[in-house]
Amino acid sequence: MTERNRIFPPWSEINNLKVKLTRGEEFLAKFLDNNLPTDWNIYLKTKFEWGGGKTPDIVIAHKSKGIMIFEVKDIDIKNYCRKKFKTKKTNKEKLFFCRIGTDKKTGKKITYRITDPVEQLQGYRDKLFENLPEITWDIISDHNKLKLIRGGIYFHHHYRDKEFTLDKIRKMVRPFNQGEIHLFSRKQLEEGKNNIKNIVPFLNENYGVKMGEKWFDRFYNWIYPPLHEFEHGIKLTFNTRQKYYINPKPGVYQKLFGVAGSGKTLVLAHRAAKLLAENKKVLIICFNITLKHYIREQIEKPYLKFSKKKLTVEHFHGFTKMYARDKDIPYPFGGSDSENLAEHVNRVIDRRKKDKNYERYDAILIDEGQDFEEHWYKFLCDFLSENNEVLFAIDKKQNIYGRDLKWAKGRSGELLDQGYRLPKNQIKLINQFSKEFLATFDDAAESSIIIPPYEGQLSLLPAKYESIWKNVKSFEDAEKEVHSRLLYLIKDLSMKLSDIVLLVNNRKEGNELKKYIADKLNIKNIMDVFSIGPVGRLKKITFKINSPYLKMSTIHSFKGWEARNVIIVTPNNKSIHSHLYTALTRVRENLIVVNQNKRYEKFGIENFKNL
Repeated sequence: MTERNRIFPPWSEINNLKVKLTRGEEFLAKFLDNNLPTDWNIYLKTKFEWGGGKTPDIVIAHKSKGIMIFEVKDIDIKNYCRKKFKTKKTNKEKLFFCRIGTDKKTGKKITYRITDPVEQLQGYRDKLFENLPEITWDIISDHNKLKLIRGGIYFHHHYRDKEFTLDKIRKMVRPFNQGEIHLFSRKQLEEGKNNIKNIVPFLNENYGVKMGEKWFDRFYNWIYPPLHEFEHGIKLTFNTRQKYYINPKPGVYQKLFGVAGSGKTLVLAHRAAKLLAENKKVLIICFNITLKHYIREQIEKPYLKFSKKKLTVEHFHGFTKMYARDKDIPYPFGGSDSENLAEHVNRVIDRRKKDKNYERYDAILIDEGQDFEEHWYKFLCDFLSENNEVLFAIDKKQNIYGRDLKWAKGRSGELLDQGYRLPKNQIKLINQFSKEFLATFDDAAESSIIIPPYEGQLSLLPAKYESIWKNVKSFEDAEKEVHSRLLYLIKDLSMKLSDIVLLVNNRKEGNELKKYIADKLNIKNIMDVFSIGPVGRLKKITFKINSPYLKMSTIHSFKGWEARNVIIVTPNNKSIHSHLYTALTRVRENLIVVNQNKRYEKFGIENFKNL
């Protein structure tokens, strides 16, 4: 072992780990500790903070060379194969990584699909990208830096296993980019120090880019965070109704109905902080993947001491995928994206009914409840411990997915109906829009208007709160109007680009508008969620309101967030009542609507300042 203690936890404490190292993990850890240069750090069984779920087996990091994540497989190659199975949707055959076992009832050999190690490793990389957005955005700006985050899959086989070869393994696992993932075996480790450069390619390659100490510091603080003590932010006060929901209530299932801007997410976050301070295990679930960062930021506002080790924050489908990975439930690929996702959720829920062996939580807090199906809610509640505590926050007027929410009932006396976040003159506009375009529910708790904050409540923004509406005939006119309004905000009102968000209905218009604005304003960095594929996912999971860039988003992805200046571009021929209501309620100061839709022309003329 090295004299310098660069392995975490130290060898003296490794035997005290709740999850013991496998033989393969210990073998690789010792090899790395004995042979890596001393300026590399090694992390064992570290739970990726905020992530929850399974943990990477070993991670190594260097201040300039990069980060490498290892998945270790203790393997007898005779028990694994790659086999074709028919997908339910298409009835076509597809290859899967499989395990060969024995049926306990019949004693016959059976082959069943399990999570592919390549897929597992890619999941860890995604979690790192999601939780270290500064690094991710650096990579988006310079794609060459993606080479600084690599993966390795180590196959630890019996030293007498003559059947084992890496060629056989390559034929079993799904195809992968060898520039991103490196496969190696016990035989290579036994060759000793001379082979360390083949195990860790960073030692043998020069990419022309460096990680830098800022990357390393962020990574180090994230992977081994200290006890969390909040010393920043504004000390907040709560009214009687909010306090009722903030205090933990073991054994109680609560539905928190609240209007836009009433502090539902903040209340939920404070409830989480109090539970964590009581050493409770907490799961927070939202629907919108981009909202996760906002929830984390809100949890940092209470003046409380707690460790984040017992906190998991996930969006719903992130949680189901986390569960699927743990249970080796394959993701379907036979239908459309939406069909595959629905089938995935059904598989996970069906497995949960049969298999209760999974992590449990003392309290489950659900935000954006209007986006959830009833059977999703019941599925989540099945992960509760004996503490059996639920808080379910919901605003039916923001039901942009058109869910059937008859099952979610509340009481008007417990409604959060005061819009603390929203400017008073904008509240009047939003209430009028709700009256004209949104359905009235039988339940008073679901139909309440937004009540303005008290006269004595001070605003944090020294602003005049502009509300501007402009009807246009085409998308080309909308682009020109958005550019004009941006110049007005930047030059006339001295707003920073980072305080402005542009909201659109779909990716296509978003990308076109982004290109137009980038050219007109001559700016390179715009934070958006419009890409598809791997880069699109990176953008979405790292979207943060406190970044230094102009932001662009679909209304769906910005739900739950807020911005000082909001510019909304409506689609030209689509009814988007709930979407537009949600978009209107995202504003903190200046609200600008560029409208292409005839349905809303009259409303804009009668209620907004038209320029």
